[in-house]
Amino acid sequence: MSTITTYGGPVIHLAINYEPKTEESHSSTVTHTNVHTTSEDISVSTVAAKRMQVFASGGFSAQLPSGLVVENAYITEELNVIDGGRIKVQPSEAIGTPVVVVGKASTQVLGDTGVLVNRGHKEIRMNAKQGLTAKALNVYTSRVDSKSAEFSNCKTTQLFAKEIRPIKGTQKTTFIGDLHVRGKLSTVDFNVSGKSTKDRRHLGESGHQDSLTLDDGSLYIGLMRRSYDRATQKPVTHVLKRQIPAYLVAKGFVLADIPSPLTVTNMTINNWVTLAQDYLKDTSVGVSTVFPAATTADWEDFISPISIDLDAAEVDIADHESRIDVLEAASGGAGELANLTLLTATSNSETVTIPIDTVGLVLIAHDNLSGINVYLPAMDDRDVILVKNLNLTDGGDESIYLHAYEDVSGPVAKFDGRWTTIELRSSSNANNTTDTYTNQCARLQYITIYPGFAIEQDIYARLNDSY
Repeated sequence: MSTITTYGGPVIHLAINYEPKTEESHSSTVTHTNVHTTSEDISVSTVAAKRMQVFASGGFSAQLPSGLVVENAYITEELNVIDGGRIKVQPSEAIGTPVVVVGKASTQVLGDTGVLVNRGHKEIRMNAKQGLTAKALNVYTSRVDSKSAEFSNCKTTQLFAKEIRPIKGTQKTTFIGDLHVRGKLSTVDFNVSGKSTKDRRHLGESGHQDSLTLDDGSLYIGLMRRSYDRATQKPVTHVLKRQIPAYLVAKGFVLADIPSPLTVTNMTINNWVTLAQDYLKDTSVGVSTVFPAATTADWEDFISPISIDLDAAEVDIADHESRIDVLEAASGGAGELANLTLLTATSNSETVTIPIDTVGLVLIAHDNLSGINVYLPAMDDRDVILVKNLNLTDGGDESIYLHAYEDVSGPVAKFDGRWTTIELRSSSNANNTTDTYTNQCARLQYITIYPGFAIEQDIYARLNDSY
């Protein structure tokens, strides 16, 4: 069956062997007519229509818009939209209704042509120029792999990007939660507001810092801990004992838990902490956990030989400074007599001990007392001391007895290498006569003779006994 329509009709329902009439074949007063068919098949080479409706149920609705209205359409090969055409999906003309445009939207320039999904102020744009842009929308996807993508909120399990930049109008990109980087992380500035941790490994990596600040006990090198003792205001060094740390012992750790090639004798501090994390399955375990400051049993003190030498040097320097002070005072005019020590005996048989570090002139004053014993102080090589019996009584003739310094083993030196005691006499001459014969003062220098030989010894060299 075939149906012939007239030109200019409002709607055509296609029929078999349809042949459109032309303007030339009709008079100007001819109008289009509706053509209906009940045929199941139609085959034509050319169709021209103002309104065309295709429904599975047939029929015609005058309320539908002009053009081609299809209830169900199928394209088996290609749909070509040309000459600035577009595909627009808009279920309703109401404001805010979602719109999908494939092609050039009315407000777009040709270079922005692509896919546009619009609803009010929210948009998704995808084109060759800008890539994928989601405006005021969240994006949920399992993977993002794009040269250009702009999201206000994007949720994805995989993100592939050459650059991640802040959204236009903002200054920073915020990562909420944990950020895991498997490769290298390169950054100009790296600021951490919270705690910064790093997965431990038995073999560390090299690094460089312009400056580094640590707390008092926080520098660990190999098996050594370098810290600072605020009480003594000195640096302190401890060495780790070759044993399982007390913390791990309490957790049940045994020697068999140490993996080869590590042994208890070559384990470093880092090795112990790394093993503790693996053993306890807890990466929050740190140095202060395995080696708390209160546990001293894991460490042994290390005293540097240099430190010992420095301590001894400080003592020597202090001693030499005191001697220099003596010499400087002596250079003021009185020589070795610039230092004067006056000691007074007040009873018979009294023992007088000259104070330590005394050099120069020592006066033993008394009023003709008997049995006075005077002991020299400990002296250093080349020290000079002068001891005088100052008997202040007219005609007094009592002597004093000068003894060598003694330690726990006895006298440390002898006078002229022979005697441990010498007598300093006093003149019995009256005050109104001339004293002509009595020695009253001994000038002594402490000397080590034959140093380094088997006959080495210390002596009090009697330089002169004078009035």
